[in-house]
Amino acid sequence: MHTYQPGMLFLPFQTPGYRTLADIQRPNTDFVGPGVEYRCERATDIDTAQRRVTTDQGSHAYDWLVLALGSRTLPEVIDGLVERWGRQAHGFYTPDSALRLAGALQRFQGGDLVIDIAEMPIKCPVAPLEFACLVDDYLTQRGLRSKTELTLVTPLTGAFTKPICNEVLTDMLVEKGVKVIPNASLAAVTDNTIVCPDGKAVPYDLLVTIPPHEGST
Repeated sequence: MHTYQPGMLFLPFQTPGYRTLADIQRPNTDFVGPGVEYRCERATDIDTAQRRVTTDQGSHAYDWLVLALGSRTLPEVIDGLVERWGRQAHGFYTPDSALRLAGALQRFQGGDLVIDIAEMPIKCPVAPLEFACLVDDYLTQRGLRSKTELTLVTPLTGAFTKPICNEVLTDMLVEKGVKVIPNASLAAVTDNTIVCPDGKAVPYDLLVTIPPHEGST
């Protein structure tokens, strides 16, 4: 199955067209044109000297090899995060976590909502900022924005990576009433607090975190 990854940013808010996995997933064969042989196999070895890829179902010779290995999130490397994943702590970088976050947002009635970037790099660095804007609007529509302290915790010096964008986007979030805590990566998660390596602690009632990323191996 192909998952339209940008759609996972909208699943938590249950916007029209983004309410179930069926809305953002299609069989890969739907996108493969005529003249292309599509194989769904797990690669186990790449021999660049012999120009051959070994999979769990066979071996394939190649003249040119194009790799798109992707990445995966690793909530298990943050102390205390796995134990709270899908309950107090949520994400939107996988289909399952995005749907669980939808339920958590529907149950949320105000309090400390923390958006946390555990570490860099991550895929689509702007997604946490998009989520901040979307949840700001979502809470406003539900009449909960004035009852919510919305915070972005980031290991960057501000909202984004590039200096000019960082300044502009940080100011934008501040204007929306989003508190930005910079230079703060994630070391541990407790039932109601995230803890940074320097000991800084940020309380939360609902935690939305982007876990560390790792390239596929």
